[in-house]
Amino acid sequence: WYWADYYGETGNFKMEITAVPPINPGFIAPTRDLRQINIYSDKDYDAEHPAGSNLSDCFFLISQSPYKFIKSKYIDRFNDETNIPDKLMQVRDSIYRGRNQYRSMYYPIYGELSNLKDDDFKLMGIGPDDNLFEGYYGTLFRLYPTKLPSENMLHNITIEMIDRKQEKIYITNTMDFGNSTIYTK
Repeated sequence: WYWADYYGETGNFKMEITAVPPINPGFIAPTRDLRQINIYSDKDYDAEHPAGSNLSDCFFLISQSPYKFIKSKYIDRFNDETNIPDKLMQVRDSIYRGRNQYRSMYYPIYGELSNLKDDDFKLMGIGPDDNLFEGYYGTLFRLYPTKLPSENMLHNITIEMIDRKQEKIYITNTMDFGNSTIYTK
């Protein structure tokens, strides 16, 4: 799949994104171009979030994407890292060790999951920690709780990923929030 062709660029930029979601590296989502991510629990999370309700306002997402760079026909680069959350800077530093010519092609994506828009998810992917262009298998995004469950700390968390064709991918894993901390920027 040539994402650049899909987004109107006819150069040689090939991007295949295969996700290993951070909630459970044992599950692999197919190559998709996402538009939305939702999170659900099988238990009451708190008074405002009964079992089965969307928890997107309880999680902070970090990732990155070359979408804006491709849409600008490889002109606009991201160069201002002053306000990027520390956790995303650590990820970017790990990926681009000595390869800053690639770093500016990838715009950071971060924020409360419920505040992110469709365009934020286009071509989203953090990538591997060792070689940026060797297959591009790796983490698609990372999620951090901004609010912890009020009582029961053991939840079956389901992540629903919706792609550009409105097809849905579900990943469910048991999460113990007992030792978790609230994410702060």
